[in-house]
Amino acid sequence: MTAKTATKITLWEFFQQLGKTFMLPVALLSFCGIMLGIGSSLSSHDVLTLLPWLDVPLLQAVFIWMGKVGSFAFSFLPVMFCIAIPLGLARENKGVAAFAGFVGYAVMNLAVNFWL
Repeated sequence: MTAKTATKITLWEFFQQLGKTFMLPVALLSFCGIMLGIGSSLSSHDVLTLLPWLDVPLLQAVFIWMGKVGSFAFSFLPVMFCIAIPLGLARENKGVAAFAGFVGYAVMNLAVNFWL
């Protein structure tokens, strides 16, 4: 039977790992920002009056879909961070850590909404 020994990390290593953890949701934001910008701009009324050939129902459906997909990350930004931070900082049982982060966020959100 072997005993697990906890590896000690320095403060520098902790902040390195924390920085890498923040990059997970931030990397998704750039993609979703591009999708939101293209979809919203090409489906706006002003652009359609300037470029009437874009007023095809199929194209408009695609542009509206792009806007909705792009707004996903900005709507659920706190949820993405509450899952990504425990996921990146956990050494083992990453799934349990991510789920616990989500449950903690949900409980905190419900408690704040109860008191407000």
